[in-house]
Formats: sequence, C-alpha cells, structure tokens
Amino acid sequence: MRIRLRKSQVEAPIELFVAVIILTMSMALALNVWNSMQEQQCVARIKTTMSRVQNALVSIAISSPPTTRLETIDFPSCGQYNIKAVQFAYFSKPEYCRLCPGQSAGCWQLIPLSYGADGTYSALTDAITCVQTSGPISLSWDDSADCSSGSGGSFNYCPCPNDATQSHSCEESVSYDSCKSKIHFVDPEYARYYSLSRPPSGNTFILRFASSSTGAGSTGGSDKIAKIINVCAFTPKQWNDLTQSANQQSSS
Repeated sequence: MRIRLRKSQVEAPIELFVAVIILTMSMALALNVWNSMQEQQCVARIKTTMSRVQNALVSIAISSPPTTRLETIDFPSCGQYNIKAVQFAYFSKPEYCRLCPGQSAGCWQLIPLSYGADGTYSALTDAITCVQTSGPISLSWDDSADCSSGSGGSFNYCPCPNDATQSHSCEESVSYDSCKSKIHFVDPEYARYYSLSRPPSGNTFILRFASSSTGAGSTGGSDKIAKIINVCAFTPKQWNDLTQSANQQSSS
C-alpha cells in the first residue's frame, strides 16, 4: 500500500508538468493561428483598398474631362506588415508586367510598401493590383489652389516614400543611392514611380482624382497620347475643412 502511495506521489508532479507543457504548446499554436488569420485578413483589406483605387483610376480614365472621383486609402499596421506607402508605378517592359494579363506593352501597378524593422521597404506582393485601363494614362500632382492645402509632402515622383522633406522631386527628397539601400526598384529607364506616403498623423487619406486634357509622353517615355489624371491627397480633417469652407462660400 505504501509503495503504491509513493508511486502516485511521484507520478503526480510529472503528469502535471506534462499537462502544463501541452497547454503551453496548445496556446502558442492557437496564438500563431490567430496571428496568421489576422495577417491574412489585413492583406485582404489592403487588396480591397487597392482595388477601389484601381476602379477610381479606371473610371477617370474612361470619362471625358473634367471628371472627379474620390476614394479613401488606408495605411494599416497589422502583424508583420506596416504599410508606410503605396507606389503608383508604370513599367514599360513586358517582363515587369507579368502580373497584368493583356498589358505586356506597358502596365500600371499599385504597390503597397511595408516598412521593416531593418529600415528597408518591401512590396506586399499579395496585394499588388494592376490598373486595367484600355488606354495610356499619366499621373500628376494636382497643383490647383485647394489642393495646396492638402498633404502634398506625402507625395513624390520617387520609388522611395518621402519621409523627410516636403519635396516632390526624387533628386531633392532622397538620393538614388540612398533609395536603393532601402528598397528594390526597377531602373528609371523602364519605370516611372509616384509614391504616396502614410500621412504624418493617422493612417488614412482621401484621394481626389481629376481628369484634364490629354498629353503626350508621360507613361514612361511613351509617345502615345495619355489621359492626364491629377491626384490630390487630403487627411479626413483637411477634407472636412475644405468641404465646410466650400459650403459656406456657396451659401453666402
């Protein structure tokens, strides 16, 4: 009887230890699955946002000027993804347009950029979206009076996001050597970039796309006539202030 009692006393701590290990492993596995699901949902939301922006660009491209379209764009942080910018990129070589069926001669892509702990940017491949336009388009920063109150410093003509200055020019905002150390990008001879960085506060922009007259040569050096689409970015507060000011002027 004493032998059995001693045996049970020895086995009890061991069984408890095994149970704790199993519980810990189960919780770790459940947490890993949960994080994976959250990241997948995050990527899906980013993809949906890119699709909405793509639809806005296509709508403007097929409409006669003057036409305006508004769309909201978010820069979320979830799991390993920390979206700091979105590239509006045009590629003129077929090898860079494999994600865009039927656009081998040249293609526009919306590319979300995730900022890593090592200080570099990487494209969120699963959320890259092709802009399915039937004809060439050109993007340009909107220089109209009301857009000057928007977040112009978040937009530039460079592969790298504009984190440091208020300049749109890549040469003035960050050198190409510095840019290459932060992100892989296609040679400027075969690509044209328009980068929109996350707003200084918050993570949402309201984009205003407006068409104007057509022009030549802005799609990566193409000699085709392109529809010019002017882009302006506002934070929700800036847009509300602009809307209220316009309403007050119209009612007075």
